[in-house]
Amino acid sequence: MAVKYDEKLILDSLDSAVEALVPDITEALSGSAPKEEAVSREEPPVMKKAGRAGGKTGRRRIMAGLMTAAAACLLLVGGLSYRAAYTVDSIIGIDINPSIEITTNRADRVLDVKALNEDAEIVIGTMDFRNVDYEIVINAIIGSLVKNGYFAEATNYILISVENDDAAKAEQMRTVITEDINNALAAEQKDAVVMNPMLDDNNMAEAEEISSTYGVSKGMAAFLEKLVEVKPELSYEELAGMSLGELVDFARENSINLEAVLDYMEEDELDEEDLNEPMDRDDIEEVKDDLENLISGEKDTDKRDDDDDDDDDDDDD
Repeated sequence: MAVKYDEKLILDSLDSAVEALVPDITEALSGSAPKEEAVSREEPPVMKKAGRAGGKTGRRRIMAGLMTAAAACLLLVGGLSYRAAYTVDSIIGIDINPSIEITTNRADRVLDVKALNEDAEIVIGTMDFRNVDYEIVINAIIGSLVKNGYFAEATNYILISVENDDAAKAEQMRTVITEDINNALAAEQKDAVVMNPMLDDNNMAEAEEISSTYGVSKGMAAFLEKLVEVKPELSYEELAGMSLGELVDFARENSINLEAVLDYMEEDELDEEDLNEPMDRDDIEEVKDDLENLISGEKDTDKRDDDDDDDDDDDDD
């Protein structure tokens, strides 16, 4: 079985061995021996001390190098952790009339929630969302929107945009946010049509400029850009002052197909023929005919019911 020695024990053993090999030169140095002999005997101790000091210096250098490397590793890991925690990974835009922008890190924790207009400041209030999971923040914002009187119309609209360098993650977050919004509204006995703008690298620069100028999210800016693209006579200033619901009505009145200016719009909540295209005269006449037939049918039914009642009365007599 091998005996395990530690470094201190080995060094002490070497010191004892060297000291045993070197003779006592005290008398030689005091003058009782020839000078040359004293000098020759003095050299081994000097070499011994130098050798020992050099060994310690080498070990110290090695230890210093290891400590430096360890510190560098800690700094690297710490830097990467800091970067992951505080670098923006996703930007979420929420627009109704309040325009709100949420930034998150790679762990989907919220870094900041920014009110882009005065209405949004009221919705956010004094809530502090930093380092909170973005889904919790979405639910809180929807709750505050309901509390402040939004989603009170028969048909409500909300525009959601998600920016991320990873297109798959952006799509996944957008799906989750849509579900969260629908669930939060259902809990309040409300509903809304969720809309997604066409926002990509091709129109990002102009969307950022419109967003900064008119106090809307980049998603809403992209939506406005598409509306102006279809109808060049429209102005951004005029459109930016409208709520999302007003913009939808405006698009209908101006024969703008929303499918052409949006990336996605919930179909299960939306009758596209009603919202994307204004009714022409033939459609109106068809609806009138249907109503007249319905009313006429009800009258015929009422008349038959009355006749049946009269027959029953005659039978009783």
